[in-house]
Amino acid sequence: MGKYNISKQFGIWAQFKPPRLTKFIAKIAQKFTGGMWRTLKRQKGIAFKWVEIQTGLKAFLISPEGCVSSDCLVYFHGGGFVFDAAFSHYKLACEYARRCGINVLFVGYTLVPNRVYPVQQKECLAAINYAKKGFDKVIVGGDSAGGFLAATSLIQSINAGIRLDGAMLIYPVIDNKMRTKSMMEFCDTPMWDSINNKKMWQWYYDGVDYPVSLLDISLPNNLPPIYIETAQYDCLRDEALLFSQKIIAHGGKVYENQTQYTMHGFDVKDCQITRDAISSRVDFLKTLL
Repeated sequence: MGKYNISKQFGIWAQFKPPRLTKFIAKIAQKFTGGMWRTLKRQKGIAFKWVEIQTGLKAFLISPEGCVSSDCLVYFHGGGFVFDAAFSHYKLACEYARRCGINVLFVGYTLVPNRVYPVQQKECLAAINYAKKGFDKVIVGGDSAGGFLAATSLIQSINAGIRLDGAMLIYPVIDNKMRTKSMMEFCDTPMWDSINNKKMWQWYYDGVDYPVSLLDISLPNNLPPIYIETAQYDCLRDEALLFSQKIIAHGGKVYENQTQYTMHGFDVKDCQITRDAISSRVDFLKTLL
C-alpha cells in the first residue's frame, strides 16, 4: 500500500504519517491520550485498579476477573517516551491478562519532555521491585520506547541481583546511535520514522551524554527467555534484530517473530496479521508460566 508494501489489512493506519515532534505537539497529544485509560471500563471480564508504586508513580493492575494467578507481566507502553498510552495499549494489556490468566502491571511512567533521563529508568526499576514483592513470577515487557525501558530494566535488574522470568520486546527501540540500514532507509514510513526517532532521543537524553547503546553494552550471563518482535517497514527493525543476535551470541534464548507487510505500531488495527502476532506473544508468555 503506497510507497511500501504494507498490507491493506491495516487500512488508513498503513498511510498515517506521524506529525513531527515539537513541544506543542507533545503537549496536545499528552492531553488527548491522558484519558485513554477509561477504555479499560469497556473491557469485559477484566478487573483493574490504580496502585501507587512510589510517590507520583502510578500504575494499573489489570487482571482477569477472579484471577488467582501469582504471576505478573510488568508492562511499559510505547509512544516515543513522549505520548501516553493509547487505547490499543490498554486493549492489548487486557488481552494478555485474559488469555494468559495473569496480572498485568501497566506502568504510567513520566513522559518527556516534561522530565527526562534517568527519571523513567528509575521509575521502571521501581515498578519491577514493586512486582517482585507481590508476585512469584515477574516478566517484563514493552513496545517501542517501552521495549527499550523493558530491555534496560531487565539488564539492570539482573545486574542488581534481581531475577526476572522473561522479557517480551515488541518492535523495541534499542540503539541510540541510530546506525542501522533500516534507520537510514525508513525516514518516511507510516506511524513512526527515523526523523522522529532522532528527536525522541534528543529529548530523552536532554542535557546528558548518551549512555552506551544496548548494542554495545555487556550482557549479564543469566538472561531469561526473551521474545523479540519486529515490523518489516519500521526504522527500528534492524536494531532489534541485531540485539537478538547479540543475545543469542551471548548464549541467551530468543523467540524471534519477524512480522511481514507490517509497519511500526501495526497492532493498533485489529486484523489477521495483528491477531497472529498477539497469538505469538501469548504463546511465548504461556511458556514462562
